[in-house]
Amino acid sequence: LYIRVYTLDERAFGYFNKSSSFSGGSYNDYANDASIYLNSYNVSDDGTIAFPIIGKVFVQNLTVTGITNVLQEKIDQYLKETLVVVKLVNFKVTLVGEITRPGTFSIYKDDITIFEALSLAGDMTEFSNRKKVALIRQEEGGSKVVYLNMTSERILESDYYYLQPNDIIYVMPLAYKRLGLGSTFPW
Repeated sequence: LYIRVYTLDERAFGYFNKSSSFSGGSYNDYANDASIYLNSYNVSDDGTIAFPIIGKVFVQNLTVTGITNVLQEKIDQYLKETLVVVKLVNFKVTLVGEITRPGTFSIYKDDITIFEALSLAGDMTEFSNRKKVALIRQEEGGSKVVYLNMTSERILESDYYYLQPNDIIYVMPLAYKRLGLGSTFPW
């Protein structure tokens, strides 16, 4: 989680924020993936973050808005007129297989649908099996593979419509592509 506490008191800013690169309202510490990583808070296995001054804060199963509210309430006990900003920063999804531009994509918003992720990668190729798209999700105890039919309206109601950080989408090729027929259609 990327968390910043903004206040009019410059000394207090340093106490509640990891980075010392803040100067006069600049966003220098939010410039690239490396600095975002270094200036962010990892959620531990017990569902907490270690926040300066406050200590451990339980954030498991909270939305970004929920985390913001919890932190704002705790910080208001120390300072008045503050603004807490929380962002989910390590949200990456990987798309491979029959994709126009396969790769890993950083997501700079709180959620993304499977269709939005596919559009980031230039959509599926003409050889993609749209009825059998594998979603690989990391869970406690290992990975889970779910097969999705992208041509069905039921995908909109699926638990897998919204992606989670580190999801992998594997778009399988159609049978004739796997047989090496390439763009030569058998009909």
